[in-house]
Amino acid sequence: MVRLEAISKSFGARRLFSDVSWQLPVEGCVGLVGPNGAGKSTLVRIILGQETPDDGEVIVPKGCDVGHLPQEIIEESDQPVIEFVLDGAGRLRRMAEELQELERQLTLATGDALERATAQYTALQERFTLLGGWTLESRAREVLVGLGFTPESILEPLSTFSGGWRMRALLARLLLRQPELLLLDEPTNHLDLESIE
Repeated sequence: MVRLEAISKSFGARRLFSDVSWQLPVEGCVGLVGPNGAGKSTLVRIILGQETPDDGEVIVPKGCDVGHLPQEIIEESDQPVIEFVLDGAGRLRRMAEELQELERQLTLATGDALERATAQYTALQERFTLLGGWTLESRAREVLVGLGFTPESILEPLSTFSGGWRMRALLARLLLRQPELLLLDEPTNHLDLESIE
């Protein structure tokens, strides 16, 4: 999937790493362990393309959906937590909006326009079903509850929560999105034992 070829990175005279070659497997989990300041977060930013290596190359397959949970984040959204999380499933949310628009068109269309709208609606509905669109909200609720939110709290604005709870909401958003590659930079920093499990 993702390959690093002879990556090197320095900050001034301090070399973080040199000539690192690494391939992330297509499936499974990989843990990168090292002391503070060793360059783990820098390596993640290089994989994401947020930082440039001094030498070497990062190869990420075209179209690969990469999700990232940074070490620290403060989301400033006034959306209810559930809406913030659901917005992470952008493709499915857009498909749901398209289905609603096609439903509106179906009530107004006649003749050939009705046939076209029906065909579009049927095809999109099948794809939406295949991708789990109809269960999206229940999965979002399940993930949020698994991370410690109560069914009542997910209706509150994200901005009313502490930084740790906002991090949990961002993690829920990423888990719901199900990217092909998920980079978690110290994801357990703000989680209790139950949420970690």
